[in-house]
Amino acid sequence: MKQAVPRWLSTDKAIVDAYVALVDKVCPCVLLLHSQGGAFGFKVAEQRPDKVKAIVAVESASAGDVGKAAALKNTPTLMLFGDYVDQHPRAGRRTRKSISNMPPRYAPAAAPSM
Repeated sequence: MKQAVPRWLSTDKAIVDAYVALVDKVCPCVLLLHSQGGAFGFKVAEQRPDKVKAIVAVESASAGDVGKAAALKNTPTLMLFGDYVDQHPRAGRRTRKSISNMPPRYAPAAAPSM
C-alpha cells in the first residue's frame, strides 16, 4: 500500500468548498497542484479564475472540466509529467488518453537530441 492514496468520493464537495474559501481569503495566487490534488485545484480555479493568476500542475490526475475550460483561457498553465508517462503501464488509461488528445501547444515536447 506504499503507492496508494485513499480516495473518498463522498468528500469532494467539502474539499472544493474549503479550497474555494481559502482562495477567497488569500489570493490572488498561483496554484501548485500535484496528482489527485490536481482535480480539486482545477475545479477551484474554474470557480475563481479572477483570483488564480497561474497554475502549475505536476503529474495532475486531471486537467479540469473541458466544458469549463473557457473560464481558464487567460490563465497561464504549466503541466509537467515524467518522461514517457504516456507509455508507463501504471499511468491510467484516462491519463494516456488525455495526453494523446492535447492540442499541439500543450502536447509533450520531443526529447532533445544529444
